[in-house]
Amino acid sequence: MNFLPAPGAPRFVWWSRLGLHMINAVLVVVGARNWGSLTTLPGAGAVAALVCTAATATVVIERLPEYNLAPRRPVDAWLHLNYYGGLGIVAGCLAVVTVGPAEWAQAAAGTAVIVASIIAGSSLPRFPAAWLHAVVLTVIMWLFLGSALAAPLLILPALCYASAVLTLWYMGSLKTSERARHLEAALKVSDERLRFAQELHDTLGQNLAALSIKAELARALVRRGDPRLDEELEEIQRLTKVSMTDMRAVVDGYRRASLDTELAGARQLLEAADIRVAVTGEIADVPPQHRERAGWFVREAATNVLKHARATYVDIEVQPNAISLRNDGAHGEAGEEAGLAALRRRGTDIHTHHANETFTVEMRFHD
Repeated sequence: MNFLPAPGAPRFVWWSRLGLHMINAVLVVVGARNWGSLTTLPGAGAVAALVCTAATATVVIERLPEYNLAPRRPVDAWLHLNYYGGLGIVAGCLAVVTVGPAEWAQAAAGTAVIVASIIAGSSLPRFPAAWLHAVVLTVIMWLFLGSALAAPLLILPALCYASAVLTLWYMGSLKTSERARHLEAALKVSDERLRFAQELHDTLGQNLAALSIKAELARALVRRGDPRLDEELEEIQRLTKVSMTDMRAVVDGYRRASLDTELAGARQLLEAADIRVAVTGEIADVPPQHRERAGWFVREAATNVLKHARATYVDIEVQPNAISLRNDGAHGEAGEEAGLAALRRRGTDIHTHHANETFTVEMRFHD
């Protein structure tokens, strides 16, 4: 048994179990004070019955999964011992009150009430139709002991049962809250992984596409002996350093897309691939809250043009409620690009249109 809170478990879980144990202890102490001073067999037998019942109830409360957050081993043997053994003690006490010696009646009556209260607050809620058991037990106690004890004490088993049911309800609510907390933590981890994967794709995709084009151009210059080779190699080196910086920024969580920077980068990248770029509209027209996402959109759309089209021109139109890219050289059917799909999952309203060899992708802003 573990009477200390488990690592990471809320302390009120421990306090709820401790409350049930204290109820049992108080009941035992009350019985011991009433009959412990007696040197007769009834007093000794009453105290022994109370201690044994309280001990098995303690084991049951400590080991039942319903009273704990941590997994527990099955305690069916202890559960049945506490419940049926307690009922046996109650039945014996009621028999003593009914047909036994008069000097034993007081100890037997009090023992029956306290033992019934202990098992009602520990084992009884685990059994089917427990509330009916509690009612029947209370009625039987009332019928047999009504003249032997004060009437308020006869509802003690029902009160202990109600206390146990309330504790179980509380523990069930706590377990639901704990599951929700763990689920929320798992979702946060999943969201962070998705963010990292998406931003890494968005950040490095364009730079890697540019590196591929620059490397291809450098090979062509080598074959021709063109003096511009050193300039292209320097550009490849610059793009490599930028990619490394961007990757570190994504890992650190500081990577932000600026619309003006991404428009300038897209123009430079596309023109390096001999694609004419025309930009119409003003960046200031785009609502500030949409500019970062619009920057990611421009980066992804420009990268897709390089990867999937043989374009000769790209027209970028910036409007107060939308931004669009239109290019030629879109042969065949345009599929759903992973980057655009990821942007859609992040809540971006993106629409595409493919006619002949012209492909248009548009991002619309919504407040």
